[in-house]
This record gives sequence, C-alpha cells and structure tokens, in this order.
Amino acid sequence: MDDTRKTEVEIQLLFIRTGQIAVEAFLFGGDRPVLIDTGASRTVFHTEIVKGNGITMRKSETTGGGVGGSNLPLYELDNLVFSMGGYQWLAEKPTAMDLTPVIDALKYTRCKDLVGVLGADVLMRYGAIIDYQASKLILVP
Repeated sequence: MDDTRKTEVEIQLLFIRTGQIAVEAFLFGGDRPVLIDTGASRTVFHTEIVKGNGITMRKSETTGGGVGGSNLPLYELDNLVFSMGGYQWLAEKPTAMDLTPVIDALKYTRCKDLVGVLGADVLMRYGAIIDYQASKLILVP
C-alpha cells in the first residue's frame, strides 16, 4: 500500500495566563519556551541568548518592531536550526532582536525563560495548525 500522507508532528502547547501560547523548542543545549506569534512575519530569537551561545550576528539593514517598539535593530543569523517534537526546523531568515520587553512582560509566567518568537515564516512553511482543543501545534516537516 502506497501511503503518500505526510508525517504530522504534534507539539504540546503551553498556555500562558496572559492568553498567549508557546511551545518548547530545543536549542542552545536545552528545552526553552518559544512564543507563538501568528502576526510576526519572522521567527526571532533574543539577542542576549544568541550572543551567549556564540552564534555570529550580522546587523541587518532593516529594522523590526513589535511589543518592544518600532525601528528595533535586527541581526541576521547563520542557519540557526532548532528542534521541536523530535524534528529539526529551519527559519527562513533566522533573526535576532532584543526581546527584553516581551521577556519582562512574561517573567512571572511559565515562559519566564523565553528565548524567541515562532513567526509566520516557520508556521506557513510547515503548514501549521494550532489546535486549541487538543492543546497541540501541528507541523508537517
């Protein structure tokens, strides 16, 4: 029998009391929370975490914005791969920015050790389905 269905990877959602959702991602040697933001065009990681793990950052010509303000410096990263649900995932343009305001807002929640934001580049690339009832993020590698 020819089974042409693609494998679906189910990743447990973390519900934050602020109403946001996150998932655990394995990067920089451990499982760390990454916020899911369907309104973020890119997946970004906190500059301080990236610097502390020896990843080369190059200042981008473009700036970004979000909760922390507008015109924030962005830094391009080389092939930052992270794992979720036992599979490796690649952001289209791995980027770092200062996520201090987001981290500060979540410091009294289960995401106090937030390292990044999972954005539309990864969510769209891997056909994300966010299933609130089953508490799962479903991706197709």
